[in-house]
Amino acid sequence: MKTTLIAVLLSGASLSAAWAQEPTEAETVTIHHVKKGEEPQKVMSALEKDFPGSIVKDVSTIPGTLYGQEWSVSEEKPATGQADVTYYQVNASSKGMAYTAVYDKSGNLISSRKVLKNTPLPIDAAKNVATQFPGWLIVGDQEKLTMHNQHDKVAYRVLIKKGHEEKKVFLDGTGQITRVVKKTRIRV
Repeated sequence: MKTTLIAVLLSGASLSAAWAQEPTEAETVTIHHVKKGEEPQKVMSALEKDFPGSIVKDVSTIPGTLYGQEWSVSEEKPATGQADVTYYQVNASSKGMAYTAVYDKSGNLISSRKVLKNTPLPIDAAKNVATQFPGWLIVGDQEKLTMHNQHDKVAYRVLIKKGHEEKKVFLDGTGQITRVVKKTRIRV
């Protein structure tokens, strides 16, 4: 029993070390933009049900290896074929809102992000920003609602200004500041 427990602990330690290492090579994965009129009907029907009245801006495919990972896109040329399509990402909008939703092939909503522009902050969040940045004005705010696997996550991004200086303040759903980014303006 003792030998088995030690073997399990050593295996877990080696797996943790392997996961902690940075990847040494970039992986090339193709993301396809779906042509207008060729969108999967199940996905489009689900989008209309989930986000009524929204206007679709674009639909792209996301291979399963990318979903849930941090990644950046470098587009060279449109590719053909959709054999490896696992998910569809749909960008849409409606009055005062922007949506990004991820669906599987069957039209099941996997995750979504809804951004409401210039939505007033909850009182606790506004007080926290005012306390942390005295003399700064809130000049624009957006409330982000993210649903991932049926768990809602609320976060806020607020643009503040003092004189010619601007910052973006990120807050979690409780109104606690999680990050501040100084906005740089380049004048020509």
